[in-house]
Amino acid sequence: MKVRNTNNIRRSYTIAFKRSAILHFDLSKSKKKTAENLKILRPSLIKWINQRQVIFNKLQRVNNRRVINDCNMKKPLFPDNEARLYDCKY
Repeated sequence: MKVRNTNNIRRSYTIAFKRSAILHFDLSKSKKKTAENLKILRPSLIKWINQRQVIFNKLQRVNNRRVINDCNMKKPLFPDNEARLYDCKY
């Protein structure tokens, strides 16, 4: 069974998914079986395995829309307004 991206859609995966894929590979010792089980492309898995140290050392926080890297967080544009907004009690 060959997994192909026929829609030409750029896929993005969370750090947690990449970590679980690497751990799955460690247990199975087969890149092909891991890629087929997780329905990902084999070259992506190979790239993640090569970047193992970087992936496991990242500190990340999950937002409802995306994963935010803690070292690259955006500064608030209007800190006073945002502070008042989040201090409101409903």
